[in-house]
Amino acid sequence: MIADLITDYSVLQPDVQPDREVIVHRDGEIDHLMSVLAPLTHDVAPGGAFLYGPPGSGKTCTTHCVLEELVDETDVEIVFIDCLSSHARRSVLKRVLEELGAAAELEHRSVATDDLSALVREAIDGPTVLVLDECDQLDDFRVLHELYGIKDLTLVLISNAPWKAFEPETQPLNSRVQSLQEIPFSRYTETQLVSILEERSRAGVESGVVSDSDLEYIVSKVDERDARQTISLLYHSVRNLSLGGRATLSKSVIDAAKPDSTKDIIRSRLSSLSRQQRVALECLADVGPGTSSELYECYRERVDEPRTDRTVRGWLPKFEKYGLTTIDGPEYEPVYEVREAVLKELSVPE
Repeated sequence: MIADLITDYSVLQPDVQPDREVIVHRDGEIDHLMSVLAPLTHDVAPGGAFLYGPPGSGKTCTTHCVLEELVDETDVEIVFIDCLSSHARRSVLKRVLEELGAAAELEHRSVATDDLSALVREAIDGPTVLVLDECDQLDDFRVLHELYGIKDLTLVLISNAPWKAFEPETQPLNSRVQSLQEIPFSRYTETQLVSILEERSRAGVESGVVSDSDLEYIVSKVDERDARQTISLLYHSVRNLSLGGRATLSKSVIDAAKPDSTKDIIRSRLSSLSRQQRVALECLADVGPGTSSELYECYRERVDEPRTDRTVRGWLPKFEKYGLTTIDGPEYEPVYEVREAVLKELSVPE
């Protein structure tokens, strides 16, 4: 039944990289990143780039688009790491080795964290691009210093916040990171989001099923002008339409699809958390509404090797930006609470 209305399932999935022709309103950012990485087409490692902007503004999509073109034109090695789930210095370095196919040695002997960067250096034997998505979630920014100095390695860092937001803890790194080309991403406008959905609908849905007013209504139902959420709502709306045996979209169908869309986005974001972050979120669900101190006390009791209080506090703004929690109370002692829809996915009693 679904196939009757959906002609291309993948183009309606927010976490599936679309073809270049479907990506709109990021031509300038794509061209900028491509120009930064252009030396790789001549086997020369450039300085790299720092992309920043709010969630759902196209940073990761843009990066994948450019890297796919590079892979088609060159023999450059690509390593992509999500620092939301791999945020510790050791886990980042191990993931790099794994992606380079050089982690076998770690299976046979214990290697100190301080020695892992040397192994990464040895494993790189040609131009390599290392993308650190969600780099603002790193526990220890020293890993950037280690990676920056490796010959033939180009860093592409992706963050919600600009680099200056991490000072003063990153002061020793500033001169190096500031040498990366900054590429800012602004939130999409409502008109741009409608245009994005038009392209996705044209590529993945039968003609005549979705009207311009339907797309405008979908955009109006999504908070923070997040492209990922709007694409998800479009998919679930058309999917539910198919399951209901109807042929044209309506506001009532879109409204009914919103819970399914929200659930999928939450599951996707929960799956990207590391085990330690998941425990922290579950602790917040148990103690919340609560302060970061109350959360940390619970978290420290549940894990064998807890991260520092500063590190755990650093996760909280990301939880809020990704719609997992809310923040209330005074700025000097904010109170955090897990959203009701997230509690259901965590299987925590409300």
